[in-house]
Amino acid sequence: GNYDREIFGHDISLAAIWNLANFVF
Repeated sequence: GNYDREIFGHDISLAAIWNLANFVF
């Protein structure tokens, strides 16, 4: 969503971790 785009725009690595965390948990 919007949060994904914001985080991805700021830091790709953080976005990857965040997306993985959301996917797993």
